[in-house]
Amino acid sequence: MATVCHPGSGRITASFGPVAMHYQVGISICPSRHAWRKGAVEKSAHTIAQRWWRTLGDDATPAAAQASLDRICVKFDARTRTRDGVRTTVGELADAEPLRVMPAPFPAVLELERTVTNQAQIAFRGNTYSLLPGHCGEVVTVRHKLGTTTFDITDRHGA
Repeated sequence: MATVCHPGSGRITASFGPVAMHYQVGISICPSRHAWRKGAVEKSAHTIAQRWWRTLGDDATPAAAQASLDRICVKFDARTRTRDGVRTTVGELADAEPLRVMPAPFPAVLELERTVTNQAQIAFRGNTYSLLPGHCGEVVTVRHKLGTTTFDITDRHGA
């Protein structure tokens, strides 16, 4: 994933470091050509995405599908593991590691350029917004801080 690490060096990108620090997570990058490290996770995902999904009939209701998925997840949670010399199950390990409280969204800013239509409108994320007259044909910048409900529109002069 080139957004997380440089493919050639395997080092974390400068743009992703602050995201990891904000969410207080550690990053362990798998070296290239070492698929055996990821196989267990991929196999579980394969089981859900392929084997279980194919057994679900076309006429299954969402409630029946959820019940079926819950049954297979119980089997996954019952698999035994050894951790620090003690035999335990995946479910017991998950119960011992509760999730932390979700931090505030990362303060990223989405910045896009839009051209004002002849009706003094711009399109942004599926909606159309009106601007003051006199900007028809101009290129404006839309800045939206993720997690907020407002955004700013500026022209080339910063107005």
